[in-house]
Amino acid sequence: MQSCRPAPLNVVSEDPEGTTWALPENAIVRLGKGFQSYQNDSDIALSPDGAYFVVGTCVGLWWYDVSSMSLIALWETERGMISAVDFSPDGQWIATANWDGVIKMLDIQSGECVAQMKPSEEHNIHKHIAFSPDSKWIATARIAPANQVGTIEILDVQNGVGIAQLERESRDGQSNYMPQLGFSPDGRYVAATVGKQTYIWDPRTGVPITNFTGIKFAFSPDSRLLACENPYTIPHTTPPRGASHISVWDIATGERIAHFTEHSNTLRTITFSPCGQFLASSDGNSKLHVWDLTEGVLKEIYADYEWSRVEPFYFPEGTLLATVFTQNTIEVWNIEQRQKLWIYERQPESIGDQWFSECPELPIAHFRSDEPKPIDEKHTFPTLHEPLCYLYPAAFSPNGETLASGRALKGLVLWDIGRKQARDILIHDKLLLFSMFWIFYLVEIY
Repeated sequence: MQSCRPAPLNVVSEDPEGTTWALPENAIVRLGKGFQSYQNDSDIALSPDGAYFVVGTCVGLWWYDVSSMSLIALWETERGMISAVDFSPDGQWIATANWDGVIKMLDIQSGECVAQMKPSEEHNIHKHIAFSPDSKWIATARIAPANQVGTIEILDVQNGVGIAQLERESRDGQSNYMPQLGFSPDGRYVAATVGKQTYIWDPRTGVPITNFTGIKFAFSPDSRLLACENPYTIPHTTPPRGASHISVWDIATGERIAHFTEHSNTLRTITFSPCGQFLASSDGNSKLHVWDLTEGVLKEIYADYEWSRVEPFYFPEGTLLATVFTQNTIEVWNIEQRQKLWIYERQPESIGDQWFSECPELPIAHFRSDEPKPIDEKHTFPTLHEPLCYLYPAAFSPNGETLASGRALKGLVLWDIGRKQARDILIHDKLLLFSMFWIFYLVEIY
């Protein structure tokens, strides 16, 4: 399967970093790529063949080539405010949702809208979009803040109409936050985590099938099993410390066929091997476990990643790789061979660092692209090094050549207006004082 190359909308060839792409009238430069929702990791998506990735922000939909990590297009700038995106499995379409609840189906080759769906109620925010395996349906998770009703809708891609609506109302103060939504590999089920439960529905009818205790889930390749994280608190620790068990359920019978208790911290990732015999999971202790489901036992523990975040991924041929986030690098490892394959130099508080963190498949997709990547050097991507730009107070220097803007809670970014890029960062690792007086003062004395 090969994804279509996206239409190069709004590209300015002499500006590879996109600072002048699709600017509003009378604007001369854009500093930053736009705000992303801090509660949602569904505004970044990787194409099915790993060739492209997209990031939805308040500006629009930014397209990047994975092999070079270079910017190639900017879509949906008329409305921006994108809250969720997903590629169709056949690589032909991309679906976007905006903060006003409107969903669009866009043809990747042309960039044209082929279907548009509006919410049945106002003020609905879509947290997730997920295509069915056959690319015929999309599932969306949305919350209406006014009545705290969490709703999952199944929409027909061709006709742009809803075919089922799955609701789960908030009860007894329980949260309606939906951190995960997805179809089973065969498309028979759609599952979502709501509160501390994972619910499964029939997507054709909206009829609930079953639910299991768990806040994170993964389907087996044959759609027969569901692995769920069961969080709990370890007693007699100061302060109380969270940990997780893993339960594996037979969806049709509701029977628990395996229960693994070896993790001593909360889980980060659960994933099945392509053959369905093994289950890999990583936790907050930087350990990766591989379980044999046939025997119901722990096969291997990989503990070579002290103080690192480990995100495992199986590939169709059965290879188990992982993205490993250390303090200074992002690395790709072959887990079974215990071999480091590729290193990216981290740039704290840069867009690249944030996007890799939110979509840890990206470093692996880049490693697997055709570009050679010698292990003896750290790789960098200039188009992803610009600082994160936050909506905090900003001010010009007296001569108008420099703009100071907030950088999270860790300082100020000084932007060179003439060169259209960041010049320096001040007050590293110190609390940024939210005061226009101090911003003017710091810029002036600099």
